[in-house]
Amino acid sequence: MTDADIQSLFKKCYLKMLTENDTENDTFTLLEEYYSRKYKKSLWKSYAEYNTFLRDFTKNERKKIFDFLTKHSSYIFLKNYGYLSEEIQKDFNGFGLSNVVWVSGDSKLKNLDPDNTFILFKDGSLTYRSISSKNEIKPITTLDLFYIYYTPLGDSINKEEFIDYLKNKILNKWLILESYWFRRVANSSPFLSTKKKG
Repeated sequence: MTDADIQSLFKKCYLKMLTENDTENDTFTLLEEYYSRKYKKSLWKSYAEYNTFLRDFTKNERKKIFDFLTKHSSYIFLKNYGYLSEEIQKDFNGFGLSNVVWVSGDSKLKNLDPDNTFILFKDGSLTYRSISSKNEIKPITTLDLFYIYYTPLGDSINKEEFIDYLKNKILNKWLILESYWFRRVANSSPFLSTKKKG
């Protein structure tokens, strides 16, 4: 079997779905994206952009957003990426984000050799160590992040309203669930019970 055979099979499936009006499924969505050449965009492409986009969120809140996306997915592949459930996808559509896929990832920050990295300053050069405090020179670390890819519904998305949605809908849902489960566990434990005795 060659690549051309696979391409031919994909094309036959795509055309069959079109002629039978079988367009409400994930397979058709992927094939349509492939053949229309309207590829997904990413809300951020690097750790720096991720930090800028989500600057109002703590590390813990970012993890909760990612957990929310994974728990509200209609399809997950090897825990690396997934498609949003229909309910959450409808919310995202309201911000111009169609056919959303989340992708887990990480970013490794590289160290600069503080004695062999030079910075031009005025008429001379200085080493990175000479202009840095000891606290700024840190070892390589791996940072958790995730990506959100989408097919745009219009010319642009409303990022401010989308960030408000992340804060109000997603994080508030988590706070309510955490509060509920804590009360439930506390009330069932003789050591943590909030019920008054006697």
